[in-house]
This record gives sequence, C-alpha cells and structure tokens, in this order.
Amino acid sequence: MTKENCFELGSLIKPHGLKGDIQAFWDTDNIDLYLNIESILVEQNGQLVPFFVENLRPQVGQKVILKLEGIDTIEQAEEFRKLKLFLPDEFVPKLEDDEFFYHEIIGFVVSDTEKGKLGKIETIYNLPQNDLLVINYKEKEILIPLKKELIKEFDRENKSILMHLPEGLLEVYLEDTDQAEK
Repeated sequence: MTKENCFELGSLIKPHGLKGDIQAFWDTDNIDLYLNIESILVEQNGQLVPFFVENLRPQVGQKVILKLEGIDTIEQAEEFRKLKLFLPDEFVPKLEDDEFFYHEIIGFVVSDTEKGKLGKIETIYNLPQNDLLVINYKEKEILIPLKKELIKEFDRENKSILMHLPEGLLEVYLEDTDQAEK
C-alpha cells in the first residue's frame, strides 16, 4: 500500500499506560466513522506498515486510545511516538458536491463577491471557536472564517471558492498598510 492510495487519518501521540496502548489523534470532524477499523497503516521510515487493531477507545475530542497487535510494552509503544496513521482511500466517506475535506482545498483560489480574486489557501487553522482559511492578500496574511454561510460557490474542478466576506474583514488586515502609505 502506498501513500498515493491512502489518506492521513491522524497521528500517534504518546504511550498510554504500561501495556502498549498508544494515545492517538484522529484528524477528522467525526471520529465515529473510524472507531470500528480492524487495521491501520503506520508510517515507519517512509513506509506504510499495516497493524491489526486489537482495541480502540474514544477519548475527549479527537483523541483515541489505540492498542496495536504486537505492541505490548510501554517501551515498544514509545517507538511509535508521533508517527503518522493512514487508511486506504476506500475508507474516505462520500461527500456532497458542496462539501470538502480541509486538506483537499489547500491551494484553492479564494475570491470575494465584492473584491474579486484574493489569493490561494496556504493552510487552515483549526481553532476550537472557528476554523480559519489563511491566504496571502496584498502581501498580508489574511485569516478568513471558514463558515458554510460565507461560501457562495465551491468549484472542485477549477479549484476555487467564491465567498461573501463580512464587511470590513479585509480592511482590518490592510489598515497598517493604508496608514503607512499616508
């Protein structure tokens, strides 16, 4: 199995207890979709290595406690600290036309209904109160709330998102520039 046929589900954080359990982070909005998996791929030295899942227990938020077959001591679990976890693409849930995964929209061009083309999505900040798109607009880093009601058109084929930004949002970031020019 290669990375091209898989998606990154999350990562292992640290050992949990003394018997080989490992705390993991599931990078998904709905961890329930992945609580019944029988096996998982762990990236070790650039290779995806399959492991059977003996036990999986959800924790608070996006964390789970994972017991992998053959990992039976804290010392063995320690070797898995911070390794990435993958699943084959067939585990990706089907989305509606206007839905997307955050990782797939990196590089999409964001436009505003008033200001036109703004720039490409460089990254996305996942914050508890609000997820934010990060774009570079007029040589400034701009943070745009990723709210469904702001998205007017989502075009996967042309890698673009048309938004109607709140009035004054861009100006907040550009005030320093405007003041310097006066």
